[in-house]
Amino acid sequence: MKCPSGSKGCDGQPDQDGGDGCSASDLAYWFKDSILHPEPPTEPAKPHPGITLAQLPTACRQVLSAADAKQ
Repeated sequence: MKCPSGSKGCDGQPDQDGGDGCSASDLAYWFKDSILHPEPPTEPAKPHPGITLAQLPTACRQVLSAADAKQ
């Protein structure tokens, strides 16, 4: 994926290496028993803390604090 020309703050994805991911062996990976039925974790996952307003980029904070956003 590439960023539109002139867009600030956009980082494009690097090009993929090693083919397009559509070979028979690539497809077969998704049907392996270990992928279809993974082992359950030995201990429960810790809850992920939510993002705070202070952690958002400036542009996002401006949108959320706009007068129209509070209606």
